[in-house]
Amino acid sequence: MRFIAKSIAVLLLTVCTSSHAEAVPDNPYAKTYVSHNKVMSKAEAGPTQIFIGNDKVGDYQRQLEKGYDLLGYSSFEAGAVVPDKLAEQAAAVNADVALVYTTAVGKAPASVRLDVAKAESAARKNGTQAKTTPDGNDILYSYFASYWTRLPPAVLGVHVQGTAETQAGETGLTVLAVIDGSPAAAALRKDDVLLRLGQSQLDKPEVLSREALRYAGQTVEVVFERQGLVMSKPLTLGIHR
Repeated sequence: MRFIAKSIAVLLLTVCTSSHAEAVPDNPYAKTYVSHNKVMSKAEAGPTQIFIGNDKVGDYQRQLEKGYDLLGYSSFEAGAVVPDKLAEQAAAVNADVALVYTTAVGKAPASVRLDVAKAESAARKNGTQAKTTPDGNDILYSYFASYWTRLPPAVLGVHVQGTAETQAGETGLTVLAVIDGSPAAAALRKDDVLLRLGQSQLDKPEVLSREALRYAGQTVEVVFERQGLVMSKPLTLGIHR
């Protein structure tokens, strides 16, 4: 599964096509930012929490399960880039959490070293100190950062991807992740294929969103396929807020 795969959280859904955000001068995180969802209001008070990631695919899955949705990502190669640049871009997109992955990939080309030297020279002229990594200016790094927004309490609590055909020939929606503590966690698992909610066939993510809101606060039957077996369980959905 690609790290930037499209996902749907069944709440108040707005599905947006990817687009490039407006670049902020001299910030590679902003210049290379690709939007996955529209910028939303920050759910959590205070500054963005920034963590060093270990495993892109595993971290992506865990963020979905913890009730976050992907806002977008940045990817580039450069010399040493100060953490302030990441914090600046995370704030610009109202991220609650940002994950960053940095890997040394070789010696920085002369153009990168020249840019660092120019930045240091400009800082000295302005009477400030350039924020660079002292021993990292000659090293080229690969940077990847993802930006996440905290979702409101879930009505159902699953992230799904596009339609899939079951072994029985029915059309459904594959579960990418189940949000911890959500109503869905009582019955559903990753890789289940959702077939029906109530009497509605779930052939599109939009249908699942609509039906989840329709049954909000009620107990409804969910039909799904797991490892070739069709199963049915009642779920009491959350209240729409």
